Amino acid sequence: MIRHLPVLVLAFIASTAAAGSEHGHDCVGYKMGQKIKMQCKNSTNPNDWGPGPICQETGEEMYFLYGVDSFHYCGWDIQTADVYEHLRRLILRDENWACRIGMAPEHDFFIPFNIPVWGVVESDHMHIDNHLNFVFHADAGKIIGAAAYPVRDRFQFAKTGSVLTMHGPIKWFNKQSFMDFTSSSALPTSSGTCVGWLAVVMWCLLSAAVSLGLSGVVYRRYLKPKLIRGVLKTD
Repeated sequence: MIRHLPVLVLAFIASTAAAGSEHGHDCVGYKMGQKIKMQCKNSTNPNDWGPGPICQETGEEMYFLYGVDSFHYCGWDIQTADVYEHLRRLILRDENWACRIGMAPEHDFFIPFNIPVWGVVESDHMHIDNHLNFVFHADAGKIIGAAAYPVRDRFQFAKTGSVLTMHGPIKWFNKQSFMDFTSSSALPTSSGTCVGWLAVVMWCLLSAAVSLGLSGVVYRRYLKPKLIRGVLKTD
């Protein structure tokens, strides 16, 4: 059994590695500069998740680039009375604009955050602060925190048919700190992937197999003959 143990261990390691590769997508993180979109609760149906703010300039969802500090410009088109009412209720804190962003690609695990809207509601129009900051914390291809908050800038006149010129910086921080996130911070680590524990298990099993094998060799080549000689000499 001892003679075949290293072979059995190596076979187990190979099968475990193959199983890990089959599920490798669970370990894949974002790449530096990869486009990331958010999801937000549908204002007409709060039980449904839909796209985030649609930018009037492009007709596309607002997005972020993983790990890349930038400045966003996104025109919010108040094209219907429903959109106007949604913004009005957000200003009055009668609603929360709940959003989320994927922690990693192909994951069903999301980081929650809200998009707050700051302004003043008048009888037939509103004045809305058009500066919105986005902050993200990232670690080895994963997003581990997200927040959005308004900063006083210009309170823009808004009513049905107008476009809010929302803008502001997008800032990425390294892990749980407020240190800048850099390209070196995006490199995967054993704590940031699901292969770290597999490497530890493989190393422990291989070490155990080698130790048992060496123990068997020492016993057969040295201890066993010595014990036999000792018994024969006693007799």
